[in-house]
Amino acid sequence: MNVDAEFPSASGLRPISAFFLIAVVLSLAGIWVGSTALARKESSRDWEQTEKDPPPAYTITDNGGRPLALFVQRLDLVLSPNAMWQAHTPERIASLLAGVLGRDATELAHLMMPDAKDGIVRTGLVLDATMASRIQTWIETGSPDGQTVRAPLDGMWIARGEQQSYTLHWAPFHLLSQRERARHGEQFEQKPRKWARHIADGLALCAMGTDAIVPGGDEEALETQREAVWSALLPTTYCIAVRGFEASKAPALIDALLKEKVAFHQMRIERGRDRQYPAGRFPFLGTWGYVDRPVARAWSDRVLELGDGGTPSATALSALADDSEEFEAISQRVRNAANEQQYEEALAELEAFRNRAAWELAAQPLPLTGLERACDRLLADEGHWGFLESEASGYTFLRHRAVRADDARSYFLSSNAPSDPPRVVTTFDLMLQRQVGIALEELMEKHRPALAMAIALDLASGDVLAVDSRTAYPLLGFAPLGYEFTPGSTFKVNVMACALEAGVVRPTDVFDVGQGTYNFQGRTIREAESSAKGLLSASACLANSVNAGLVQIGTRVPDDFMRAHLRSLHYSEAPKAGFGGERPGYLPKLPWTHKWTHASITFGHELKVTLWQHAAGLASIVRGGEWRPLRVLDAIEQGGERYTLPHASPERVFQPETSATIRDMMRMGAREGTGKPVASPEKLPGLDVGTKTGTAQKVGTEVCAHHELEHQAAHWQQGTRCSRECRRTLVGKPKDHANCYTSSMCIWGHVEGSTRDVLVLVVVEESRKGKYGSAVAGPTAVRILKEALGRTRNGVPVVEPLAPGFAPALGA
Repeated sequence: MNVDAEFPSASGLRPISAFFLIAVVLSLAGIWVGSTALARKESSRDWEQTEKDPPPAYTITDNGGRPLALFVQRLDLVLSPNAMWQAHTPERIASLLAGVLGRDATELAHLMMPDAKDGIVRTGLVLDATMASRIQTWIETGSPDGQTVRAPLDGMWIARGEQQSYTLHWAPFHLLSQRERARHGEQFEQKPRKWARHIADGLALCAMGTDAIVPGGDEEALETQREAVWSALLPTTYCIAVRGFEASKAPALIDALLKEKVAFHQMRIERGRDRQYPAGRFPFLGTWGYVDRPVARAWSDRVLELGDGGTPSATALSALADDSEEFEAISQRVRNAANEQQYEEALAELEAFRNRAAWELAAQPLPLTGLERACDRLLADEGHWGFLESEASGYTFLRHRAVRADDARSYFLSSNAPSDPPRVVTTFDLMLQRQVGIALEELMEKHRPALAMAIALDLASGDVLAVDSRTAYPLLGFAPLGYEFTPGSTFKVNVMACALEAGVVRPTDVFDVGQGTYNFQGRTIREAESSAKGLLSASACLANSVNAGLVQIGTRVPDDFMRAHLRSLHYSEAPKAGFGGERPGYLPKLPWTHKWTHASITFGHELKVTLWQHAAGLASIVRGGEWRPLRVLDAIEQGGERYTLPHASPERVFQPETSATIRDMMRMGAREGTGKPVASPEKLPGLDVGTKTGTAQKVGTEVCAHHELEHQAAHWQQGTRCSRECRRTLVGKPKDHANCYTSSMCIWGHVEGSTRDVLVLVVVEESRKGKYGSAVAGPTAVRILKEALGRTRNGVPVVEPLAPGFAPALGA
């Protein structure tokens, strides 16, 4: 028995590339609807048919209206394998459609038969020895009792199951072929449906014996019995055989299906849509995907107002929009039940509806992470945005079947245009975003780190202008929100702000920081090789990133005061940006040991932050002492109207005087401190900037980021998780570089004469070439700042206009 179907290839056909309007295609499809779906003849019948597109879905744009994400329509060939292959021959249909679509017939056949793996359907039936014997006898003779009434079936057999049980296997391409039908008589050769009924009736007789309904009995009950058998033989009732074919092929495809009398419920053209990203697939946009059944159930129950679990989702609301009226009608029947029987029946119907809604969402791609998820959650708030229009385009036509006519005719009645899709306007600057990505890619190539991240903010508002990351290893989630790192010396800005706020230090206070090492209560505090030495002011300690100075200053601040202010900056708390996969970081609980935890925190150790979280904290200190959450969603537009989203109310953490002092200290850092190599006035003429660099050396018990990310990537690809014991094996694992460093730089600034500040934070994990923040992260941070402030365009310096009235030109 040959269980593999082979069909002639259609690869020689050239696809037609002429453009057809999808609306025309759908009109043709409307002619097909119902023309073959009705099996019984009637003298005359009229009915209305409505065809609708998917409802309009949101578009995402940057702050200049440039599209970041949108939906485009596509045409799919979908079918119910269960219904289709009871009535048609797989080999014939596959060969016919392959010629129309320019596809390989064998490949297309297998796409249309998803229950068959390698050409074989392994049913889920569990048979005992007696049942298996009856079925095997029927396969061989046509009768479960052994009386020979036909030739043996070629393409169905009993297979050994688990625990001394048996199961049924079959080869649909072989058993349903015209050749196999012809072997069993002329009555089956040209009648695939009659053959399918013969198979179902025989298997039902084997399974049920005298209780089986036989032809000539109750026809409705017989059809139900046949449906049950075929549900076991071909369980799949919906699949996409061809996703996204050319619209120009649709008329020929519809014509072919009409000639084969394929019913609409068996196979049809369906309108789908693809999410596209005209400007590129930026990581911050996130992903779409499928949720498992329990999650889909929670989401659908939320849409149907049966629970408050799951995630608010505009896409889920849209997917189940047509179900809401039906659900309300069923719910009304539950409420109005006159007796217990009516109540139980309505309740069962309601539960079946809930299950169906859950399955619909499980088959529906949904925004799971990133900006896509944040926008989806925003529009799901019907209390605020329920007034937005969401009318799908569609048309209604009259179907008329005349006396003795085989086909019905269609008469156009009406149509409606779709609503304008809502546009979610974000704070992102697309051109800056591209440059950030390019800068990070060049950094990765030059320094070969495990991970590099960057974020640029409008300082006053907290609007995110650009955020991106690059990694040497596959990373699950969006690193700026999900990757926790030791901030190192950039955190000295936070410590100094707490000290100034507590009144325990003044900028001019002088500290003896030693000659490269400092003894703090018996603990040796070490400095970078080129660190400033001797007597330094508090301002110079921050500007030059001197550990000994910050230890002396920071440990003057009571631990509860410092931790309270750090918590007020929302450290140790997930940012709630709506992207999903957000990590909270880590801030030690009180009390802190003075010699160890408190001292370590003063130079940015013994805590963890994310890029997003740390950028928000630093921005709060520099902007005047008020914390604002970082903001990515700016407005919603539809039909020429713009609805601006409100800014969160600021939270006062530090006094303006503290902020002003910190800005002066960071200016000093750019002018003569650790930021001087990349951000001095000579390097950045015409800009007023402040900097803070970071070079955090990891201790021996910390895992090398190269090892950790590579290890996590392997688990992710294998579908496994790393346990604590597994992770311990990475500690002390040999590496190809002497020490591990987190290199970073924060820079803020504005063009002289302007008040618009931009803050940039760049973090680089474990560069294999270089370690100091100013050398590894600094050039990239400065490059991003210059682009954000308009000193470069697409990375090219802007030349000032030579004469009034002329726009600046791009120069070398």
